[in-house]
Amino acid sequence: MKKKVFLMMFLLGILLLSAHPADEISANYDHSEQLLEIEIMHNVRDAAKHFITEIKIAWNDEEIIVQKFQEQNTKEKLAICYKIYSIQPGDILEISARCNKFGTKKLEFTIPEKD
Repeated sequence: MKKKVFLMMFLLGILLLSAHPADEISANYDHSEQLLEIEIMHNVRDAAKHFITEIKIAWNDEEIIVQKFQEQNTKEKLAICYKIYSIQPGDILEISARCNKFGTKKLEFTIPEKD
């Protein structure tokens, strides 16, 4: 019985090591273009099998974007841009990225002052 429990824990550990949420999310908002640029760092071996499967964006606590993916741009990251109108300096975006294998990473991003 102890061997079975140990084996199950070992296999679960291996699974968790290979599946992980995004490492980091970075964002930038270009006021002149009204463009939100997002980069989600998520290092994987095969971007078609292990990838960021969903991005959600909430603006001042209201969900405005949900997008699903079947793979990420590269083995290192998913990069994407969204046109968002009427956003103002000080507005808060909550950006979340979910891995298809395991975990979610979130970023609270405050829109910076206009240049």
